[in-house]
Amino acid sequence: MNQRYVVDAPPFPNQRRSSNGGDGASKTARRARQVMEILIASEGMGVTYGDLGRMIGHPARYFGPPLTLIADYCAQNGLPPLHCLAVGRSGDPGGGYGPGPGGLEIDRQAVREFDWHRIALPSADDLDRTRLQGALLSASISG
Repeated sequence: MNQRYVVDAPPFPNQRRSSNGGDGASKTARRARQVMEILIASEGMGVTYGDLGRMIGHPARYFGPPLTLIADYCAQNGLPPLHCLAVGRSGDPGGGYGPGPGGLEIDRQAVREFDWHRIALPSADDLDRTRLQGALLSASISG
């Protein structure tokens, strides 16, 4: 992609977690928040992992955790699967993406048709809570 997006988010520290440097959210949640902004700004066109990596200064091969967090947030809040817009060079999402019942094109259409500007995007802290809720749900199902 030739377009560049401005992402209003703090740079990531080199630590695994920020102890009190800013909002206290995990690095994964802060990355997920940045990725959400970029995917929404793409207006349904999709963004390659390489472009995402260049935009936020993160290696393209490590987008699984942030995209999983976005997927969980969307599922828990009844939103279209925004993460389906993050794609490889082939134009398809990576192996961790599981399309909904209608398939990838239906998911992409739902994302394009949804008015993302009518909702408040989650903070990184909100995304961390999403991860906790997902872990609690998994534990209650398996336990």
